Amino acid sequence: MQNINFERTILSTIIYNPEIYGVVIKEGLKASDFSHDFHRKVFMAIEELNKTSMIEEGMIANKLGRDFNESLMIYVLSANPVANITPYVKELISLSSLLRLKTNAASLLAMIESGASLDEAMALSKRNQHVDTRGSTLNIHRLSEIEGREAEFIGKSFLPFPKDTVSMVAAGGGVGKTFLMIQAAMRIIDEDNLKIFMWLTEDKVEISKKRAELIAKSVINRDIHEYDDKLFIAGSDSESYHFLEESREGLRVSAEFFKFQQSVESFDVIIIDPLIAVFGGDENSNPHAKQFVSLFTTWATNSNKTIIFIHHATKGTSTQRGASAFADAVRMIYQVEMIKPKDGQEKTLDDGMRNIVIAKDNYGSKNILRSSEVKRRLFPAQRHVPLIVNQVVSMPEIDWK
Repeated sequence: MQNINFERTILSTIIYNPEIYGVVIKEGLKASDFSHDFHRKVFMAIEELNKTSMIEEGMIANKLGRDFNESLMIYVLSANPVANITPYVKELISLSSLLRLKTNAASLLAMIESGASLDEAMALSKRNQHVDTRGSTLNIHRLSEIEGREAEFIGKSFLPFPKDTVSMVAAGGGVGKTFLMIQAAMRIIDEDNLKIFMWLTEDKVEISKKRAELIAKSVINRDIHEYDDKLFIAGSDSESYHFLEESREGLRVSAEFFKFQQSVESFDVIIIDPLIAVFGGDENSNPHAKQFVSLFTTWATNSNKTIIFIHHATKGTSTQRGASAFADAVRMIYQVEMIKPKDGQEKTLDDGMRNIVIAKDNYGSKNILRSSEVKRRLFPAQRHVPLIVNQVVSMPEIDWK
């Protein structure tokens, strides 16, 4: 069924925007990749029309003649066109290749069970050995043709994040990682004038708005309305879904991921809290974690998106929980920690401050901060709290009125 949905989306997008056909061909999509017979015929008609005429519904109907099915065409045209068709094409090619592999395996098994000789089975296997590289993401460049450049960062004056890749912020519950990232988003807007989307899946949007107002007024001394056209949020009232899903073929990218890509296409920075809310795989599986982060790394690189995940820490620590591949695959990790007082400092401890520790730094954020650990104000200073090692400390009480 997923194949059918991808096929309809691709055909609908081409019909409504014929110029995008060139992108489809560049990715290597063929009529044989379509599993639905009518869809295959429509694509073949589009191929012919692209050579001699215009690509539009009436011309497709004329080209197909008796093979044209108005009811099936309505289903195609009812699919929403997408701005970025490349992920849909790549996924359809992948699904098509997988189907061919399954068909070849079934043929080989049937031949063996029918009593075929080893030579006959090997001959069939050799005929079926065809590596489909159309969906390959391996782009080989001559070194002399590449223009070298340093890594770029956003939010350098507060908390630098590398551009166009994936980073992570990890902390335990109640430490204030969401507060930190709301403030970071505001400061990125102030400094870099970027458009930011935050999906704070665990909180109602009204709560997040109140937190943003508090931060703007009492921490960074700005008018909250200055962020009206740059900072957008979704919350727990939005439908939740996973970007990876289990299938009989194993873990695969869900259709919801491509819908999400389309819905946030206009944003420069995307912040998701927490990572696990949209994951869909086994949190302790390295292959699953690697596949998930790679999905976002490719998107970030190809579409110039800076993506930041907020992730829960292992209980009692500030280290991100789950598979180690989460940490291995992202380029930057900050850990947020409570500040533990030294002897004699209990009465002067500012409970609105937190330690921000660089746990991973592939691109040199440390050089910007000039330290691997900095203190940042997350909350207005309300009171002083003596901390005891191993004591569970809740978030400071805040007057929301």
